[in-house]
Amino acid sequence: MHRAVSTDRERERPNRLIDGGGVRSCTDPGLSVLLIAASENIADNTARLIERAFGSRCAWQHIRTADEGIALMQRNEHDIHLITDDISGDGVAAFVRTSINAGCRQPIIVLASQADPGLDLEALEAGATDCIPQNELTPDLLERSIRHALVREHTLKRARSEIDHLSAEIAQLNSLRDVNHRFVDDACHDFRSPLTVIKEFAAIIADGLAGEVNEEQLEFLEIILTRVDQLSQMVDSILDASRLESDLISVKREEHAAAALIDRSRPTLEQLAHRSGAKIHFSLADTLPNVFADADSVGRIIVNLVTNACKFIGEDGEIKVWAKAEDDLSVKIGITDNGPGIAADHVKIIFDRFQQLGEDTPATKSGLGLGLHIASELARVNFGTLSVDSEPNKGSTFALTLPVFDVDHLIPLHFRFLKTSRHDFQSVSMAVATTRGEADAEALAEIERFLSRQIRTYDLLLGLNASNWLACVACKDSDLASITARIERAYAEHNRNRPEGALPEISFRSIGSWATAGRQEGLSDAIRSAYAISDRPSGIH
Repeated sequence: MHRAVSTDRERERPNRLIDGGGVRSCTDPGLSVLLIAASENIADNTARLIERAFGSRCAWQHIRTADEGIALMQRNEHDIHLITDDISGDGVAAFVRTSINAGCRQPIIVLASQADPGLDLEALEAGATDCIPQNELTPDLLERSIRHALVREHTLKRARSEIDHLSAEIAQLNSLRDVNHRFVDDACHDFRSPLTVIKEFAAIIADGLAGEVNEEQLEFLEIILTRVDQLSQMVDSILDASRLESDLISVKREEHAAAALIDRSRPTLEQLAHRSGAKIHFSLADTLPNVFADADSVGRIIVNLVTNACKFIGEDGEIKVWAKAEDDLSVKIGITDNGPGIAADHVKIIFDRFQQLGEDTPATKSGLGLGLHIASELARVNFGTLSVDSEPNKGSTFALTLPVFDVDHLIPLHFRFLKTSRHDFQSVSMAVATTRGEADAEALAEIERFLSRQIRTYDLLLGLNASNWLACVACKDSDLASITARIERAYAEHNRNRPEGALPEISFRSIGSWATAGRQEGLSDAIRSAYAISDRPSGIH
């Protein structure tokens, strides 16, 4: 049923009362109202209020059924939708939600048969702009509610437009970043071959295999070899920085004795200090809790920090490598030197890409300024932090903080790591991987190595016991099955190509999915569930 609708005028009218960011007078032509009410009496009363509020220049239309109403609402041809609460047997809130899901984008005002705070809340949560009791409705109140709804709709439309514009810019920047990464990676890979050739032939000449070499020529060849090694290290640093920024670097986080991580690098650290003429000392606490980290990347962090110290402290410098338990949840590994220190303005940017600490570094020891940046990024993927405490002429202390191996603590750290990632990870899904059948220690270690290779940098694999692992995967619950199926197919392929025979089968059991933002309800119960299939105590009280 149609009332007071002029087809010609409706075609000519502007789409909104909004003009240039403001609201024109409601007596101006241009307002179109859709009234959806099952009751003819309610429709008549509301129509009179509309006419009193806006005069004859307001075009409005009355629809009596929910299906017809939704069909019109999703076309978004009207400025305002007035909905009475007698229109749908499922309730007006359900009707509002259905219409929005169907594509309605114009403001919706609910006209309730009586005042009901519960109905108000349900309607607003469903997406209505306002909810007004019919017995309180007046022309002034109706006009004011419509004005506010149109202003709100215009503001939201402008915000959506800005968001769309920013999203397009972000997508373009991400595309440019990807192109940049590919260019850098391709260029660095292309550098490797000529560098290798230069180094090999220079070494052949230096060894006298191509003829006799005098002392001056040998000195020049040694310079060539040194600079080739330096350039190779730069290429490796650029590649590593690119992989870290894209979260593509391979890490194998697992439980380690903190002292053992330092001992792995000790010969290299002593050699670095010896070459630079510095003295190095080690001071580790007698008892240190086990940490959760990737041994190779932690070793690289420590080597990078000692290398950096050796550049600046000089031949009479001293370096101290120490470790202590920071608290019950972390261990701190530090490198302290007695060098010239770092100015306050340099401390703020010291971990940024391509930042050099000083201008006095010898050319043979200078680099691209990526060492500390890489160390900081490696600390991040190990759920840790890298900090510096320094003053000019008082030396420097770089400290790496690593988490203690405690599942209850590590899983929240994993959520925090994902929230600070460059990717938009919104969910974490968890599954328990279990071996079927008997397996010796060597086979179980191989299975764990295989699972570690399948886990991405931003995922987490925790050993519950020798034959059970907890996989925390950055994905929605609906995507977990396809990911675990992919791992199972890769495992079957691995077994087919294994000369020693097939390893025991593995299976995955999902235990839940959680949003990375907000509270992770039921997470502790899920961890208990994971531990229930193993003989290892969870530590949850």
